[in-house]
Amino acid sequence: MPSVARLFATSPINLAHACDGKITTSEMAEKLVFWAHHGKVTLREKFPAKGARRMPDLPGAQPHLTLGYTAVTPLWLEARLDEARAAGRFAPFEKKVEAQELDLEAVAARADFEAKQLWQGRSSRRAAADHWLASGTAGYWQILHDLPEEKAKRARALGDALARQNVLLQATLEREADLPAREAERSYTRYAPYRVARVRGRSRSTSSGSSSTTTPS
Repeated sequence: MPSVARLFATSPINLAHACDGKITTSEMAEKLVFWAHHGKVTLREKFPAKGARRMPDLPGAQPHLTLGYTAVTPLWLEARLDEARAAGRFAPFEKKVEAQELDLEAVAARADFEAKQLWQGRSSRRAAADHWLASGTAGYWQILHDLPEEKAKRARALGDALARQNVLLQATLEREADLPAREAERSYTRYAPYRVARVRGRSRSTSSGSSSTTTPS
């Protein structure tokens, strides 16, 4: 087994960017046992770095680490889970948590519309400064289009969707410089020029209401 692990760590067998490896023998396979490595079997760890081509320091970038091998078998895990259930150790986690009831009547009208009221037609940008309007409106259209058909669920779904966009914007600005939406430009190395325009443009579309039909010339 150690000789196979050393073999996996060589470049002729695994490329520099390869991750994860599993080793097993016929005897181990009969017992559903395998020796697994989660991470860089080549021992060539990579970390997000500013300006890096293969792994730029962007939101959500995860380093590729060497985490070592461990023996894995679902049979052992199943036995331990059965023991935990018999001892009642899962009881606190298996209790059902009652969903918090929210009064959505005040905002229900904002999510009450018919699909035919959504944006129809074509929009052409005259300049790069208009990107926020085109991208943001298209993003908001997609949110409305994906809302559930049941009106009682629409307000919560709309709030959750907009909250996700706000978190995405904040995560982006945590790592990149802010910029006015009208100054967004095409970029292949940053997220902010695209996301700021789309998220903030969507917010302006939201403030204008969800039930208007626009057919640009």
